[in-house]
Amino acid sequence: LIIGALLGCAAMMLINKNRVLLVGTAIDSKRIGRVIHILESDAIVNSVHDVKAIMIGADRGRFKAEINFNGKELARRCRLRMEPR
Repeated sequence: LIIGALLGCAAMMLINKNRVLLVGTAIDSKRIGRVIHILESDAIVNSVHDVKAIMIGADRGRFKAEINFNGKELARRCRLRMEPR
């Protein structure tokens, strides 16, 4: 009975310790701001909306955003890639 209680306590400690990694936590706003700045600094991006970002594990994250593209710049870049060199 005592061994079962000790194992239960150990399991609860491990669950509490790793719960944050299992559920996912929000990425800090500075890091999200840097990613948005990098995206918006490209001429092909007009604006970035509806950003959502979470950490998935200790060293991985997921970033989701709606991006409004500059159609003229996109067409220009596509045309440059399709031209023979």
